[in-house]
Amino acid sequence: IHVTNSVVVPAGAILSIQPGTVVLLSAGASITGTNSTINATGTAGNGIYFLPADGTTVWGGLTVSGTSGTLLLQHVETIAGHIELFDGAVGTLEDSYFHDYEVSSPAIIHTLGLPDRVTLNLRRCHVAHYYEVLSQYGTNHIEDCLLEYQGNSGDGIDFDAGQPGSYIRRCTVRRGLLFNTDALDMGEYGGTGEGSRGILIDSCLLRDFVDKGVSMGVGVDVTVTNTLIFNVDTGVAVKDNSVAGIYNCTIANNNFGYRCYNKADPASPSGGGHITNSFNNVLWNNGVTLSLSNGSTLTAAYSDFQGTNYPGAGNIGNDPLFLNAAAHDYRVAANSPTLGAGLAGANIGVTFPVGGIPGAPFALAALGSSTNPVALTWVDDADNEDAFVIEHSTDGATWQTLATVGPNVTNYTDSNAVQGQKYYYRVKAANSSGDSAYSNIAGGTRQSPQVFVGGAITADTIWNSGVHYVVTNSVTVERGVTLTVQPGALVCFDTGQGMTVADGGRLLAEGTTNAPILFTRAPGAAGNWGNITINGAVGSPETRIAWAQFEFNANNSGTPCIEVNTGAVYLDHLIFENTGAPYVHVDEASFTISHCYFPAATAPFEPCHGTRGVRSDGHGIFLRNFFGKPNGYNDVVDFTGGNRPGQPIVQFIDNVVTGGDDDGFDLDGTDAWVEGNIFLHLHKNGGTPDSSSAVSGGNYTYSAGDPGGVGTETSQITIIGNLIYDCDEAADAKQGNFYTMINNTIVHQSHVGGVDTDGAVVILADTGTAEGAGVYLEGNIIYDAEKLTRNATTAVVTFTNNLMPFAWNGPGGNNSSSEPLLKHIPQLSETFFTNWADAQVMRDWFSLLPGSPAAGAGPNGTDKGGVIPLGASVSGEPRGTVSQTSATLAVGVNRTGDGIPTAGWPNGSGYTQYKWRLDTNAWSAETSIATPISLSGLPDGPHFVEVIGRNDTGSYQNDPVFEEDAVITRSRTWTVQTGAAPIITRQPVSQTVNAGADVTFTVAATGAAPLFYQWRAGWLPGDIPGATNDTLVLTNVQPAVAGNYRVVVSNAAGSVMSDIAVLTVVAPPVIASVGFDGTKVSFTFSSASNIVYTVEYKDSLSDRAWTTLTIVSGDGSPATITDFPVNSPSRFYRVRVQ
Repeated sequence: IHVTNSVVVPAGAILSIQPGTVVLLSAGASITGTNSTINATGTAGNGIYFLPADGTTVWGGLTVSGTSGTLLLQHVETIAGHIELFDGAVGTLEDSYFHDYEVSSPAIIHTLGLPDRVTLNLRRCHVAHYYEVLSQYGTNHIEDCLLEYQGNSGDGIDFDAGQPGSYIRRCTVRRGLLFNTDALDMGEYGGTGEGSRGILIDSCLLRDFVDKGVSMGVGVDVTVTNTLIFNVDTGVAVKDNSVAGIYNCTIANNNFGYRCYNKADPASPSGGGHITNSFNNVLWNNGVTLSLSNGSTLTAAYSDFQGTNYPGAGNIGNDPLFLNAAAHDYRVAANSPTLGAGLAGANIGVTFPVGGIPGAPFALAALGSSTNPVALTWVDDADNEDAFVIEHSTDGATWQTLATVGPNVTNYTDSNAVQGQKYYYRVKAANSSGDSAYSNIAGGTRQSPQVFVGGAITADTIWNSGVHYVVTNSVTVERGVTLTVQPGALVCFDTGQGMTVADGGRLLAEGTTNAPILFTRAPGAAGNWGNITINGAVGSPETRIAWAQFEFNANNSGTPCIEVNTGAVYLDHLIFENTGAPYVHVDEASFTISHCYFPAATAPFEPCHGTRGVRSDGHGIFLRNFFGKPNGYNDVVDFTGGNRPGQPIVQFIDNVVTGGDDDGFDLDGTDAWVEGNIFLHLHKNGGTPDSSSAVSGGNYTYSAGDPGGVGTETSQITIIGNLIYDCDEAADAKQGNFYTMINNTIVHQSHVGGVDTDGAVVILADTGTAEGAGVYLEGNIIYDAEKLTRNATTAVVTFTNNLMPFAWNGPGGNNSSSEPLLKHIPQLSETFFTNWADAQVMRDWFSLLPGSPAAGAGPNGTDKGGVIPLGASVSGEPRGTVSQTSATLAVGVNRTGDGIPTAGWPNGSGYTQYKWRLDTNAWSAETSIATPISLSGLPDGPHFVEVIGRNDTGSYQNDPVFEEDAVITRSRTWTVQTGAAPIITRQPVSQTVNAGADVTFTVAATGAAPLFYQWRAGWLPGDIPGATNDTLVLTNVQPAVAGNYRVVVSNAAGSVMSDIAVLTVVAPPVIASVGFDGTKVSFTFSSASNIVYTVEYKDSLSDRAWTTLTIVSGDGSPATITDFPVNSPSRFYRVRVQ
């Protein structure tokens, strides 16, 4: 957030700043409020930052005033700005860092409680490189803080007229090394002369000041307890008729211990300071232990005063035996005379711990040497740490505690570091007050041992975890041999060298999430290595490579990183770092390629390519992969080969395609199953000579002996349950191809973004190609499209039961142009994803809002659109509790006819067979999709049906090869209860409609037959005449009939009344009071309470779609709308009732 001018929070308003926010403030800009609230609540791992916009110039402040004003800062960092509280405001600052603001006025933290007193709560904060913290007429609660590096003539903390009840507890104040600087200055307010009264200073650590540790005057009343003060000019100065009590303190190695005097008139015989009660204190190694002048007085007992013989019960003058005063360790030895010598047998001097949060360690270094453990060193900058906490990470983002060491320790050896793994380290100090900030981050690697390998591997071999295997001569895994590469191993190739798995050989390189396998070039090698080739034949074993990363492989657009030639492979969770070469080629292979990350290409190649189809004894599956954008005229996946019947068919399930200049999946002469994928941003560009589509294919002429097909083959592709956004076309079915498109969501079909001159949902021919056979579309949601078809003349294109923006006069029917009510229509800028998981938000965005006409209206009772479960669907199961002991369920979806060629789909497109089971019983035999599930004799109790469908590739949906996408379809559960009184299984639903609309209320019930119905209305006494069916139809409703409706369902065994369904009749909103001041448009419209209105606009009435401006929840009063059109000569508005 860039604050260019000061922001004012209105009285009574709340400004909330969320974790992770960075606020950049221009010079002098502030955020202020009077009787308002400012909350900036970060978290320990996600702070909030207030920074100078240009990096250096001081901005203003965060300022709150007024008796109702509050300021809450948690886990905040400010640089070059200040905090202020005025006139009754309350500020709470916790776990924050305020620094690099050395302006004297206003101070970095400043309060002024006039006319009403202010309250400052400062806890566990670090303040550094500042002039002073100044509180005037405030009640202050300061505890567990660290304050250091004060400015010239400033003070660590300065109270002017500090109010009774104020305290400074467990704080460290240090390093005030400039002129006239005190650690704590308890004084008077110059405007009134009123002194600070009733102040407590407890368990603090004050050190390294050119002036005083604690300064008191004029006329102040302060108590100092259990505080350590050293290396200052004066430990405690009591001046100008001030009164102090000092207990249990250690004041050592200063010029003065106690100094009481009249600063205002040094020559006066009176007017000094008075320490009225001093006991259990140690004053040692000070230049002057006690200095009393100008009539000052000291009452002391049970104290250790060096060289004074000061009168008082229990006073001594014995060396306290500090453990190491030179190193500022003021703990005392076990034989110290101070132990037990205090009042009532207490110890004399300070009791540790004292001070606030510790200072952060710095200069962390990670030192590695060969295979030796990583050694860590750092500099201790804390005075009072209890421990140092060492954390490590493998990615610099996710951290884990590695070890905890004691105070004053400045090194650690990570003996358990995995060899070859780079670690990042950081250290923090900790004590009872809290934790310091972290040190700098250091990185180190414990080098792995190296083993040099090459040539033929002729016996089963294991390459161990944590070892660098340097391939000096290309490796071949011979027939009958298995090479196992363990998790965490590094396989390094000399320049030009590679690995070949021979026919009958096997490579098992399966890493883990925490211990991936890296294939890279050898240490010191400057060039690229070759690639991995897996050869095979029918029956050859499966090579498995998982959780592996590849880098520096052959940088050649003709050489894939992994080449599979008639082999069998499982490739899972692979990352390819070299974007200048193809990633995977699968030629006549059996393969599963899953969870892989294929980055955007920087050279012209197709990321994944396949020829000669799928190996006859195997399968071909692309599952849950993330595909970056190819470069230029290249498809994301180009695969050729495999046709029904008789050949394995390639399947694409649950992948994410993020863009391309040509096609997503290009399948020439190839049948396929395409389910559950997300296609984004496919536009003709980069020299592509034909069109660009999510799924495309033409015919292909196979040469003699090619296992991919015989003669000229076409493509028959089932496209089901996909999401397609911002593409020139969803599908290109040319050159005799035929596709079925069932239950897809297609949004923002547009050729804008490419160089094509047109676009459509489906295209049937490219320039110069023959036309396709056709496309069958059912149950799809098409929203914001240019048109339905392109280049279709003789092809059979059927639209049946789709939601789409255009009328269709061709084959099919039952289509609707109703709004689909998708949850969110994203802007283009929202849809550029960098990983598979992030892209899944599209499924949420394209899900249906309540009341969508697509809900339950798709094939076999599914929703329309692509947000549907994977697998076959089941419908017809009873709902709720029923008396019937039989049921008939349908399994789908499968389509024939409408031009769908039986040669390509001999058993129909979709799911062709299935197995089912009732409850937890055994699975049935394989059943034709045309045969429903018939249940009878069901006993009382709950029941459900599970189904597994066999798709038109021959695969069952629960086949383990589909990993987490291997699913079982389960029906809703219903309950059989025979011979019972009526039970309502579906209540009538409340409705909101416009005046003049027709309304239908429906109820569903079970129970012993016959059932009787009687509807009632709240506006009508008694029953609604003639309303005796399970459905109540009201026509041309007006506000007079709005209200409550319910129905009584009865039979011989009893009766039950439904829930109330509320009918709300809304008058159409009327836009009024339209105004335009040259910058903004404003208008009003009447609203009804609890009604949601959508305000939409177009810049031209010829635009295809309306754009949502805002959504308003009505409250019964006129709603005011403001809009700021930009670069638009006109704008049209409408208000729609949701």
